[in-house]
Amino acid sequence: MVDIIVRVLTGALGALLLVIGVQYLIDPAATAGQFGVAVSEDIGLATLRADIGGFFCGSGGLALAAAIRNRSDWLLGPIVLMVLAFVGRLITIIVDGAAPGAFTPMIVEAVTITVFGLAMMRGRTA
Repeated sequence: MVDIIVRVLTGALGALLLVIGVQYLIDPAATAGQFGVAVSEDIGLATLRADIGGFFCGSGGLALAAAIRNRSDWLLGPIVLMVLAFVGRLITIIVDGAAPGAFTPMIVEAVTITVFGLAMMRGRTA
């Protein structure tokens, strides 16, 4: 039963990440605005699409594929990316202080890391 829950959560989180990534590809300025990022030049749109869109599409696509194909080893990439994002946020808090809402994305990343980590530790996604 726990295996099924972990697999469903892995797939759901993967799908959510993939949707966010696709939103960055389609309308980067609007999507970035929802995350508190403003774009001042056209090259910024390309950066949002490539860097942030790629981050979310890659993470989400691998996690969703891991859940569908029952391949927990495919979760290593998304885990590494989420840990790096979490560390980046932690560095921001240490250097610049905690802005309002700074901890919400960290909680989401920590939950995502935990779910994907559980799936990997079980040796499969279900």
